[in-house]
Amino acid sequence: MAAEWFRGATIIGIIATAVAVSLLPHPNAGDWAGIVYRLAILGALGALFAYLAKQAGQHRRVANWAKSIEVQLKSFRAFVEGAPEDEHGAIYRAFANRVLGNPPEKAKDSSDDTLPASQVIDLLTTIAKKAP
Repeated sequence: MAAEWFRGATIIGIIATAVAVSLLPHPNAGDWAGIVYRLAILGALGALFAYLAKQAGQHRRVANWAKSIEVQLKSFRAFVEGAPEDEHGAIYRAFANRVLGNPPEKAKDSSDDTLPASQVIDLLTTIAKKAP
């Protein structure tokens, strides 16, 4: 899994940087060029490992999204059978937009492509009333 690879590379890189920093000779207090050079290297490595950590998070989000879509695809037919016949088209369209749409780019507080809580509650209430 790519998320695990990126996470491992981040952890190994941070540890290797810490070891390298501790093993390299420290510049003298008056050696500004040595201090700036050392800080530039640490900054570049820090940016690289921050990027790898960000990639790990993105791959993890997409993998979790794919797993949730897999579960939804497996249970969708049973879910639709419990809904009223006249609502099947709207349910299929909403689900198609969700499944065939792009995976999430980043965590959001609210999403435009999900059903509002009131609609979900109404749908579940309708299904519960129809169930024997």
